[in-house]
Parts: sequence; structure tokens; C-alpha cells
Amino acid sequence: GILQCPLKQEVKFGALNAHSQISIPVSLTFLGPDEVEIHGVQQKLSKIDLKSDSGDWFLWVNEQFKLIRIEDVDTGTEIVRD
Repeated sequence: GILQCPLKQEVKFGALNAHSQISIPVSLTFLGPDEVEIHGVQQKLSKIDLKSDSGDWFLWVNEQFKLIRIEDVDTGTEIVRD
């Protein structure tokens, strides 16, 4: 089934920006199941909110934790996996 995580529980940690070789703080919040259309097919995916100093992103993952869709909250730019 879909991910079973506490809703709206924020987890903070450090991540490495390999390009600039610095550590940045990020936070992830599980927002719950979300029905989204991927390549014309409705799918039930888990939605995650990722926040960092460089921007906010929504991530959608499937049951195997495979990243399926990314959306840049500020620009609305979307990336969808094949």
C-alpha cells in the first residue's frame, strides 16, 4: 500500500550540496496520499514537501519509494519520470 507515515511531521537534517561542497539544512514533511495524473493515468502516490534555503519542492513517490514527480513550488516547473 501507500506509505504509512505520520502526517505533517517535519523531519530536519543536513544535506550535502556536492557542486558547491557545502552542507545545507533541509526539511521533509509527509503530506499523505495524493491522486495525480502521470502520462494520462491516475495514480495514487505519496506526497512529500521538501524545504531548503534554495527553494521548496513537492515530491511524489510510489510504493517502492521511486521518485515519480517533482514540482518546484516557486516556479511551478514539473519533472515527471518516464
